[in-house]
Order: sequence, then structure tokens, then C-alpha cells
Amino acid sequence: MRPGTLIFALFLLISLFSWNAFAAPVISNASIPRNGQAGSPIPIFVNMTNYNNESYEVVLFYELEEGAYPIKIQLSLSAGNYTNGTWFGEIPAQEWGGTIKVSVVVDNGIARYPTQGTVSIIVEGPRPSKMSFNLVFLVIFLIIAFIAIELAFKPGFWRPTGREKARKLEEEDRKREEEEQNAKQNEEKK
Repeated sequence: MRPGTLIFALFLLISLFSWNAFAAPVISNASIPRNGQAGSPIPIFVNMTNYNNESYEVVLFYELEEGAYPIKIQLSLSAGNYTNGTWFGEIPAQEWGGTIKVSVVVDNGIARYPTQGTVSIIVEGPRPSKMSFNLVFLVIFLIIAFIAIELAFKPGFWRPTGREKARKLEEEDRKREEEEQNAKQNEEKK
């Protein structure tokens, strides 16, 4: 190899390194809230600088409980470009009172935020009532059943009361006596 070619190759390599052509992408800032509202999605923004102008896959991993398998969310470029851009994704709405552990990874570990471990998000908001809706539905059902039974078997509503039955029997007895008297009077007249 000629000395001029070797010097040119070295110069080219030094130039490429000084221009960060082989540098891995860098996550310069990640906007991960420390608290999230129960029932609302949690937005995540990541600023990444990429010196070699390649497109990378930026992924958010989150887990809901200790030791659970992490859930993967693909972040999308929301501002800028692949060289210097902001990536966005949302963790779906969660229930009250949990902790979500989050990490952002670029292309299977070329860059990572945080560099070690995870960031925790505490899910807050108004504390849900401890009353079970199953209990509420059971109470409502029992009230409706009680009212229906009372209406169905209550004397006077669907069936006659004892007094009404007695009046009806007295009326029938009176009519029968009148008929008997009328029949006797008709016989005496003959």
C-alpha cells in the first residue's frame, strides 16, 4: 500500500470519528412524569440526537408490577427529524394506586434511559370508593323484589281484603235470604 493512501485512510477515519459518524444515538432528555392520573393516559416524550443519520427504533418498556413481563410501546417521531428529534408515546390509562416502572431503549440497547434500572411513575388521583357496585346492584334488586312481592300479595291491591270478602259474603247471604223470602211469598200467594 502506498504511504499516501494510508495517510488518506487515517485522515478519513479521524475525520469520521471527529464528526461523530460512528457515534451511537444519545437520549438527551426524557420527559417521564413522576406521577400519573388514574384513568388518563400518561404521555412520554424523548429527545434523541443521532449523529450518523440512521433511523432507529425507539421503544418504551413499562411494567405494572414487580417481576411482571414488560409491555412494549413503539414511540413515534413527533417533532424534528431522525438526526435530532422528539419521540412520543403514551402509556394507556391505569387504575388508581399502582406504580409503573418505565425505561426507554433505542435499537435493542444502543442507547437507554435511564442508563441503569427504571423510572417509577406513581398512579394517583381521586381515591376510588370502596363500595362494591355488586353490593349496590344486590341491594337495588332486593328492594325491587320486596316492592313487587308486597304489591302482588298485599290485600286490597290485587286481591280483596278480609273486610271486603266479609261484605261480599254478607251481600250474597242477604240476596239469598231475599230470594228465599220472595220465593215463600210467591208460594203463599198461590
